[in-house]
Amino acid sequence: MSPTKSNIPSLRFDIQPVYSFWLVALLVVGCATTTVTPRFPATRGLPQPDRIIVYDFAVTSKDIDPGVTAAGGMGSVAQTEEEIQVGRALAKALSKNLLSELRSRGINAYLASETSPPGETTASIRGQFMRVDPSKRTTQTVVGFGFSGGEVRTHVRVFQGTELKLSLVGEADTVMPSSLKPGTTLGANVDADAKRIAKEVAERVVNYYRQEGWLK
Repeated sequence: MSPTKSNIPSLRFDIQPVYSFWLVALLVVGCATTTVTPRFPATRGLPQPDRIIVYDFAVTSKDIDPGVTAAGGMGSVAQTEEEIQVGRALAKALSKNLLSELRSRGINAYLASETSPPGETTASIRGQFMRVDPSKRTTQTVVGFGFSGGEVRTHVRVFQGTELKLSLVGEADTVMPSSLKPGTTLGANVDADAKRIAKEVAERVVNYYRQEGWLK
């Protein structure tokens, strides 16, 4: 069942201007060419998660979990087989690196394929690769990994709860430098991008945990 306003009563948009997860901790990170833009201040005062589940980022619009609606544009933009292949490799590497980063910082985290479904206090990190819609003259983005001129775009969201009672904790758009291009060997280039994204996302999660008093 897809969450709607009627079945996610705990969805809140806390507009406190201080110590918000994405607004302060995830505004602009890394070098000048790396940007992370919050959608709204994060929800505060939720119970401490029993664990965090890391899901593979969506590579195509068909990968979006039916229980969680997509964010941003859902327009259809053709992807090459190579883009889908590279995107899936990047998604797998990102999940593994994000899991490693979170655990190294003392956070109880698991891959979605290696743990039971989320409970009421379980946090979930879900994301999707985005690309600029070439049919538009603006920077409007749509779901789907693509070779985007030296950058990789994602939309990251953190939820808490089950599919029937889901709280959106925070969300942000990211644009990061990338060495991926058509004809590039997967291996090291994919892993380098995955580590870069994972490190930044994990750092924001850790900051949020610290602000809530769950980590020292």
